[in-house]
Amino acid sequence: MSKVEFEFIKPVELQGFFNMLLDKSISVKKGKSVYGTAGTILCAASYLAGESSIRAIVFFDLPLACYASASLSMVPPAVATDSIKSRALSDSLIDNLHEVFNVMSSFLSHRLGRVHLGKVAASTKSSITELIALAQEHSQQVDAEVSIAGYGTGQMSIVVL
Repeated sequence: MSKVEFEFIKPVELQGFFNMLLDKSISVKKGKSVYGTAGTILCAASYLAGESSIRAIVFFDLPLACYASASLSMVPPAVATDSIKSRALSDSLIDNLHEVFNVMSSFLSHRLGRVHLGKVAASTKSSITELIALAQEHSQQVDAEVSIAGYGTGQMSIVVL
């Protein structure tokens, strides 16, 4: 299925979200889909409408997951860079990433109706494979490149089901 350009979230809105959450200078521009590339390490969150109906999935590539997680609690950028080099998030960065995804539920609720955070997964877990398969069946998504001042740049995709 080919993907459809979906404009329910504009880059400036994502920029405002990340700026508010991270209290950093943020730049957001149109990006590329992050979940269809073999070998890409991903982190993902599902957002539920009700108890079990997945309404949206948000994917971060490893750099964005590390940079956003580190900057959330002012962890030095070198920790994020080391995690990218080791191809895995530390436990503290995973905790912070969960919080980033949790706060994003409020951001998404303003656009999709009430949603809440479901599961958070990393590409080393089988649950991310299920989320990728589900995302590939749907055509409405927003892809963005997010740059966090003092940290770095990564990619994200928001898929609406």
